[in-house]
Amino acid sequence: MENSSINKKDNIVIIGAGIPGIFSALYLSNLFPRKSIHIIESSSKIGGLYNSISDPIGGTFDKGMHIIYETCIKEIDDLIRNSMPDNEWIFLEGNSKDIAGVYHNGILEKDSPYMHINSVGKRRLNTCQSELFKSLENQSPTFKDCNNAFEFYEKRFGFSTTKYLIEPVIKKLWNMPLKKLHPASTRIVLMDRLRMFSKNATLDLMKSELIRSRIAFPNQMELDLKYRNNQRGLYPKNFGMSNLISALEKKLNDAGVTIHKGSEIISIHKKDDYINSIKFKTNKNNLTINDIHLLHSTVSSSKLLRLFDLNLDNFAYDKNLEQSYTFMLLKEPPNMDKLYYYFCFQKNMKTYRVTDYTAYCPSAKRNLKSLYEGDLWPICVELHYKNKVPKKEKIVRDATKELLLTKVIKSKKQVIFSRVEPAGGFPVLSIKNCKLIEKSNEKLNDLNIKNLLLAGQSPEKGIFFLHDILKNIYELINNYTN
Repeated sequence: MENSSINKKDNIVIIGAGIPGIFSALYLSNLFPRKSIHIIESSSKIGGLYNSISDPIGGTFDKGMHIIYETCIKEIDDLIRNSMPDNEWIFLEGNSKDIAGVYHNGILEKDSPYMHINSVGKRRLNTCQSELFKSLENQSPTFKDCNNAFEFYEKRFGFSTTKYLIEPVIKKLWNMPLKKLHPASTRIVLMDRLRMFSKNATLDLMKSELIRSRIAFPNQMELDLKYRNNQRGLYPKNFGMSNLISALEKKLNDAGVTIHKGSEIISIHKKDDYINSIKFKTNKNNLTINDIHLLHSTVSSSKLLRLFDLNLDNFAYDKNLEQSYTFMLLKEPPNMDKLYYYFCFQKNMKTYRVTDYTAYCPSAKRNLKSLYEGDLWPICVELHYKNKVPKKEKIVRDATKELLLTKVIKSKKQVIFSRVEPAGGFPVLSIKNCKLIEKSNEKLNDLNIKNLLLAGQSPEKGIFFLHDILKNIYELINNYTN
């Protein structure tokens, strides 16, 4: 294996070529057009979870539901949006920005992604309602005001609703009790409100901010837009987030950014308070980049610790759930109405989320004569397993069985094609895991390296979703350059 060096002056190195890393490279190339920018990516493709899977028989599938939600910061949103012409985008606005449902208590709720308080059962309903109105004496808590997820929901709804309605769902989703989960975990699925009243009653009660922050409007498509922000969802008109990734890769190439795919960092060298070189290996040779102006990591800080000879005492994360994608083609539309996706809150079911791609991108529908003489509707079923992921045949059986239970499909014969893809571990935002992430960040920050920027997920700070991460990167880069 050959060793070679990149000795151009003023190199900027970005670790990770997911959308955060891609955005960083493009934004930094605008700020520093004369510097050489490099992205180091371990995969053979860029885009991370936002890239699509291409099957030679079934066609293109996204890894679950991925829509680009605007940050409402013009510089960020323009940079992503301008990678493709406006006529190549679908703009999802107002009540159509995000149409979600929930399967709970044997019913697929298509009008709202929120559970109904009646789900606690008649015996506990009066207690839950009285505790809820007692909670109105205080402002709704944010996750930063609480020590754990149980405390967040208890302050929001009361003890009984938290214990008997929310806790069973959380245990199903994360295989962990609320008191062991970080309050940031409450942002992952829509459980910060409950449906309680009729449309007219809800409209009247929503005049109160204290109440509005706790109750959900019964029909998401009829919500007054004054209660929505101006954020839009964006999706390529031609189905597949891979279209966006390809457009962004072209933009990177046009900006002169070098992408080192299939690369693994071997070492990072620093002198005084600055990183001056980084060594990594590719399939062909070992490369060293010298004269580093900035090293910007968009991956988990825990992955960098060993490169600085750091470690965490008793380093052991709480086990993540094993996740699997099952992509299917149906010979009839899924029985989901307008839902883009729904979460499954049903106890003892392995389904986490089901996505109907055609609901937000009509071109997802396909006609494949080799499979079926007629239109086919693609869906994705994400399943979580507590232990080892079973064989692919078993995963397909699980997905099909649960689609039948939810009545999304009428019979097994509706499924014409299926493909299973492992998704790795689904992160569990336990208190322990979030503390370890925080400690990793602290250890790296304590090195006081002046040309190192860390910008991965920081759930404890509310930085988890893509639009949160992009805003954080934007602020970090601007603070660094100023």
